[in-house]
Amino acid sequence: MAVPLALAALYYPLIRGAFKENASLQQLVVSLYGHLLLALLGILLAYLVFELSGIKLISTLGWLFIVLALSLAAFSISEKLPESLRWLLWVLPPASSIMRGLTNFDQLDALGTASTFGFPFLSVILLSIFAICLPRLRKQ
Repeated sequence: MAVPLALAALYYPLIRGAFKENASLQQLVVSLYGHLLLALLGILLAYLVFELSGIKLISTLGWLFIVLALSLAAFSISEKLPESLRWLLWVLPPASSIMRGLTNFDQLDALGTASTFGFPFLSVILLSIFAICLPRLRKQ
């Protein structure tokens, strides 16, 4: 389900002509990768919040929206937090990092691109492992 939605998020603005310039192949690939990462983060986050909370769907959605909002606003929040508390933002999914990378892709060098999109990829892998192991952990 995530792949068709990521493709729609990629191609709809192209078809509409919403960009000032034509997108390069590299920009299209990175954009598709970023949208798929965001979709996977959302799916994993929804699953984990639902599994860990053990509460009804409507309450789970509330927690999910709170986590997503905090995740998307992480850079703005970090500017307002004292230095000693900024480490708390590392527990949030890196959606803000992906969004910032997609909007500022032309300004990133190779190392910046690798770190901006590599950390979220690592997060997806770690969350996937945790999601796979969670039922086994709950049985013990």
